[in-house]
Amino acid sequence: MKVVITLGSNTCQQANINKAKELLRQQFDGIRFSDEEWTDPVGVVSDRYLNCIGHLDTRLTLDALKTTLKEVERLMGDSHENHQRGTVIIDIDIIRYGERKIKDIIWRTIATLLIATASLLPAQAQPSDPDPVQLDKAIAYFTSAKYHEALLIFQRLDKRYKLNDRFRAYIGLCYYYEWDYKSAAQYLDEVIPRLGMLAPHERSVYYFAAAESHFNLKRYPTAIAHYEKALEVCYDNEKGDIYYRLGLCHMFAENWQKAIDNYALAEQFYRRHRNTDDLKARLAQLQRMKAGCQARIDEQTRADSSTTAKAKTDSTVTVASPTTPQNTPRQSPPVDDNPQKEKQKQKDAAPINLEDLYRNKIDVEQ
Repeated sequence: MKVVITLGSNTCQQANINKAKELLRQQFDGIRFSDEEWTDPVGVVSDRYLNCIGHLDTRLTLDALKTTLKEVERLMGDSHENHQRGTVIIDIDIIRYGERKIKDIIWRTIATLLIATASLLPAQAQPSDPDPVQLDKAIAYFTSAKYHEALLIFQRLDKRYKLNDRFRAYIGLCYYYEWDYKSAAQYLDEVIPRLGMLAPHERSVYYFAAAESHFNLKRYPTAIAHYEKALEVCYDNEKGDIYYRLGLCHMFAENWQKAIDNYALAEQFYRRHRNTDDLKARLAQLQRMKAGCQARIDEQTRADSSTTAKAKTDSTVTVASPTTPQNTPRQSPPVDDNPQKEKQKQKDAAPINLEDLYRNKIDVEQ
């Protein structure tokens, strides 16, 4: 059975949270914890709370699980009397048990887990109001990956109260998991610049979701910017996937060398931190993609070399163009002042008369 629990402490907070995690790991193999978060107390006067969420699988019944968690609290010295005095050594509550929502959870625990309700509710709102209960449900849906149900409630509350940036980031994540990438990008782009106070790894989740949304919208430059921000705050075992995505972005943008560089970094982190069954297939895929990008670079290099050689040849070959003769003015023959002489010249220049030549030839023969 999949179970979601919360841990909170307002006394020697870090030491008590660490001890509770250790005891819970002894009871539940594979239990996972979120980043820890400091929150202000709501409804009580006390020191600040340190909180986190735990995800576990168990075969225990709900009653047996409650008994086990209460035993962890008892071993750490926590008691109901301490809570009445405002001292919480450790408080462990069940949010979800399988598909079942636990109804008797204290609103204060849910509210302090994520954010103070002062930024969400009007001044007159009380824990018994229906809207805090709705927010309780939305958070429970969200932590159990029921993003559609969570989104419906978050949207309604956001329209009524204008939720703070962290809850609006949750809305962006819900849109992302619902494959509405345009709405996810819109919400996350708006709130991410104002989430600097959150834990680094939590911010990496928002950066990655924003990057993936822009990637699916083919907005590669914006996706690259978010992926690079995620690299600054994510865990090392997550960097392989991010470098792989960066390689895809640069490849689709035809920045072949940058794609190769990011694929190479992805390969390094996969070899160090990935031990899954698909590691061999992923490494082979990276080799093929690097080879494909290198082939494009080689093809472009050959094309550039051919263009350069042709340009050089064209610059050294000169083609002689025929000269056009100039039109010289036609000169008239000179006119002789002696008419008889001119007449003789014309006679000498007269065409040959073949009949006269033939007659003269006969006369000569006779």
